[in-house]
Amino acid sequence: MAASCGLCCALLGVACCVCLVLSTCPPGQFGDSCSYSCHCEGGAVCNSATGECPGACALQWRGGRNGICQRENVAFNETATSTSGTHGDSWTPDKAVDGNRTQVMESGSCFHSAANSSSMWRVDLGRQYRIHHVTVYHRDHLLHRIANCSIHLSNDTSSDGTLCYTFPDTVNNSVIDLVCDGRGRYLTIRNPGTAAAEDDTLNICEVEIYVCSLGTYGNFCDNFCHCLNSSCDPDSGVCPGDCRPGWQEDRCDTAASAPVTVIPLAAGAVAIVLIAIGLIAMLIVLIIVRIRKSRKRTAEESARQTVHNSEVRPSSGADLHYSQLCQPEFKQESTQESVYERLGDEGEHGSVSGLTYVNLEGVNHESGGRTITETSVYETISEEEGNTDPIHGVLRESDHPHENYPTRHSPCVRRMIQVSDLEDFVRQLEEHPREAEEEFKNLPDGFMHCYNDSQLPQNKGNNRFKSYYPYDYNRVVLNDGQTSNYFNASYMDGYKTERKYIAAQGPYKSDVVEDFWRMIWQEGCTTIVMVTGLEEGGKMNCLHYWPEKDQVSYGDITVTMETETCLANYTLAKLTVQHKKKTTKRHVRHFHFTTWLDRSVPDMYAFLEFRWKIKELAGKQKHPITVHCSAGIGQTGTYIAIDSLVEQATTEGAVDVVSFVSNSRSQRKGMIQSKDQYLFVYQAVARAAADGDMTLDSRTLKGVDLGPLANLTMGIKTVKQHLEVIKTRNSIRARLTKNCLKTD
Repeated sequence: MAASCGLCCALLGVACCVCLVLSTCPPGQFGDSCSYSCHCEGGAVCNSATGECPGACALQWRGGRNGICQRENVAFNETATSTSGTHGDSWTPDKAVDGNRTQVMESGSCFHSAANSSSMWRVDLGRQYRIHHVTVYHRDHLLHRIANCSIHLSNDTSSDGTLCYTFPDTVNNSVIDLVCDGRGRYLTIRNPGTAAAEDDTLNICEVEIYVCSLGTYGNFCDNFCHCLNSSCDPDSGVCPGDCRPGWQEDRCDTAASAPVTVIPLAAGAVAIVLIAIGLIAMLIVLIIVRIRKSRKRTAEESARQTVHNSEVRPSSGADLHYSQLCQPEFKQESTQESVYERLGDEGEHGSVSGLTYVNLEGVNHESGGRTITETSVYETISEEEGNTDPIHGVLRESDHPHENYPTRHSPCVRRMIQVSDLEDFVRQLEEHPREAEEEFKNLPDGFMHCYNDSQLPQNKGNNRFKSYYPYDYNRVVLNDGQTSNYFNASYMDGYKTERKYIAAQGPYKSDVVEDFWRMIWQEGCTTIVMVTGLEEGGKMNCLHYWPEKDQVSYGDITVTMETETCLANYTLAKLTVQHKKKTTKRHVRHFHFTTWLDRSVPDMYAFLEFRWKIKELAGKQKHPITVHCSAGIGQTGTYIAIDSLVEQATTEGAVDVVSFVSNSRSQRKGMIQSKDQYLFVYQAVARAAADGDMTLDSRTLKGVDLGPLANLTMGIKTVKQHLEVIKTRNSIRARLTKNCLKTD
């Protein structure tokens, strides 16, 4: 019956197929839709619901916490070698991967390197794996031989590769469970060769390297993900692509509104009848959908005709599928009468609606009871005259590149607001929140450019969240010669500065951390702004990708913690960064706002203090400022918008929030995620423009005559005593700062 369900879904090609399955799975399978495999000793049948085996696991598998046997030993019976020779013909390198855990050397089940020789042992796993847990079975005595040995991961045999584990000076257990976190095809164990007599030999009886089976993740491989035709990330459980039918969300761990239904049946014939009924029902639904779409298309044609009769003519590509626009052979025709059109929301089954830009210069329309005169800044031109966009058509921009970007539902308008009017305007939005919400809804949405690079097989697994991918035209390409050139990050324009920022996805797994630092080094970034907490609601937002103390190497990049100051709402760190192939060192400032929850807004004054502090310490930047949260769109987009619009307000005495955010969304999809964040942009810019930098430090206070207040008591000290503290410590941070928690 599970097979019948799969056939049903395959035939219909839709995720809403109703799955009717028997209450038990075929032998050797378990779970919803019977999509997981059992790995029990002797081929025993596991529990069809939980996957638990009645006895032990098969030779190549381990049980995790619940005996479900989903941790596979990928080293089993693979090719093992050593350049150290062997102590005898019976103790060859392959004995350490033959599945025999016997730890008695005389039984001939272990590898024994030649005596009095610096030794090594290596296993070829056949392909690259994401590795985490390793178990080493050493000889049952002479444990000092494994002490101080090191384990490395690599993708070739030219070197040992990256160090992932070092055995302690004293080893007390002959079975060592350890964490070797990284990716590689080859795992190498090397004795440093510094011991006396025969202590530099290797006596390894078995090496087991465990990875999670398809569809499981976590330290014990006992959490289940529901990815479609792919495996999830072994740590986070995030799927690289779509979910299997019946599941949704980024981790595919939430049942869809119409979940898979399990119906125990007494007879297979009854099930077949029910499936037939389900197929007929699906056919009826599909017919209804087609009719509704046809009516909708007719209405749209009518609307276009109405616009045409008003001498406003939309371009001809409004109904083109996104994939058509991204094909190199596609070329959109342009005429003097056409208007520039950009892609908007993703429709059903991947179709994309269009954003129509029309010239309404001098046209008045009503908005919230007020009449606003709006001016188009995009003009239509012939193909010979101007800049041709091979995807979207032809466009000529106005002389104000940071103003007036089009919205999804309304024509392209300018919304320049004078700083003198900004506070009143914000007050109106606060009193009439539906106006702010409507303005937010009318922002460009969906994909506007191609993102093919992010969908390549070698790149797709490095996108944490579905449907949030960098555009091909402005993604950060890693060009340091390594195998992968992909990182989910986009160049972003600031106020009158191209590529002032890099908006990035937060590092969430070890290889992405390495790619992040590759990007920082390549782009010469000296400022990193992190606007998310490490964890929220029990879920990881971002890894701690910088050292807590001392130094840590991330691939070719070594990062050293120099100083760190933790305040109530943010942390300031000064790092030193060096590439292993370079002699120069770079100083990078890391600014981490710690109290901003996902999709929410932070405390206004804490945020502005954070922003002013970055301006003070980072100074004028020659290289992009890297800004990231978790996905690199919500908090990231909010920070970039506020930082840039405050500059516009200071320089021009006016701001255009609609234009800037619209432009940001044309460079990275979905910048600013919620209406609350959008309103917060207005509020923060208004407050910053009205108040300026209100932060105080010791240098400011030293220049203030506080003589008349010298004897005023503040807390347990007088003002005069507080000033003495400032003089001796040179900063009021000594009173406000708490030491950062560090692990020794």
